[in-house]
Amino acid sequence: MKKKWFLIPSGAIVGAIVFYAYLLFNPPLDVGALSHGADNDMYLIEVGNKGFFNLQPTGVLINDKDPQNVQMQVIPNNDDEAFYITFDIENGERFTDLNETILPAGSGIQERINNRDEDTLSYGITVHSKEPLNTVTINYRYAGIMFKETMDY
Repeated sequence: MKKKWFLIPSGAIVGAIVFYAYLLFNPPLDVGALSHGADNDMYLIEVGNKGFFNLQPTGVLINDKDPQNVQMQVIPNNDDEAFYITFDIENGERFTDLNETILPAGSGIQERINNRDEDTLSYGITVHSKEPLNTVTINYRYAGIMFKETMDY
C-alpha cells in the first residue's frame, strides 16, 4: 500500500518534467515577419501564440541591449488594417505597453491567416533602436514559466 501512495507524486513530477520539455522543444511564441523603417531604427516584429495557454510578453532586447522604446500594436485581423512602423501616429489606440498585452491561446500567425473571416486580432512588437539589428530576444511568460526566444536576422 505504501508503494502505491508514492506513485501519485512521482507521476505528477514526471508529468511536469515532460510538459516543460515539450515547451522547450515546441515554444508557443510564434514569430513572423520582420519589417523596418526607412532609417533602419524602427522595427516591427509580428508575433502570435500557437500554444494552449495565454502568453504575456515581458521584454525585448536588440543585440542583448534594451531598445529605446518598445510597444505592442494590436489591430483587427482584416484587410482594412495594417501595422505601422512608427510611434508617431494620430491613432495611438492601437499601441499598448508590452507588459500589459496578453496574446490569447490559438492566436498564432497561421491560425489568423486561416481564419480571416473571424473576429480576431493581430499582434506586432514595434521597437525603436539606433543599433543595427542582428538579434532580437523576446522574453515572455507562458503557463507561469518564463521563457526567452532569440532570433537572428
